[in-house]
Amino acid sequence: MVDAPIRRLDREPARRCAGNDGVKAPTFVVDLDDVSHLDPLEPHWTCNCRLRSVRWLVDGMNVIGTRPDAWWKDRHRAMVNLVDMLERWAASSGADITVVFEQPPSPPIRSTVISVAHAPRPRRDSADDEIVRLLLADGEPGAIRVVTSDLWLSDRVHAAGATVEPAAAFRAMIEDT
Repeated sequence: MVDAPIRRLDREPARRCAGNDGVKAPTFVVDLDDVSHLDPLEPHWTCNCRLRSVRWLVDGMNVIGTRPDAWWKDRHRAMVNLVDMLERWAASSGADITVVFEQPPSPPIRSTVISVAHAPRPRRDSADDEIVRLLLADGEPGAIRVVTSDLWLSDRVHAAGATVEPAAAFRAMIEDT
């Protein structure tokens, strides 16, 4: 047991975050190499840590598929609805979002708030492959959170150094906006 004084400011971040069950954007990631030299028992009022804003890569059809709301009867309408939800969430939170679909929406879905992407060729798991391609092409994959519930894609995302947000939890979060 460590007998160290606890100052009022040490408790402030925990108090401000209490009750925050979901991830709220913008979220930040601390590069642990920047703080490894700090003594964890000493309070640190300032830190020269690099904070990186989290960027989101969303497996579009995976998020759509979290609700059995007959989306399969009108896939395009489901895609438009998802883009609309993502736009509202991005506008209110400042999140940087790219949604990836397995094929180009027809007619095209355009947005000035988020990026709408698709795989180069429509086929099974092509959106997953495009997400991994975008992730590996990025200079900072650790600053990206991929939204999916696909375990195989999750493994590939973790191997690339990014994090994963479950699709159902993400959808519940953006629906609350």
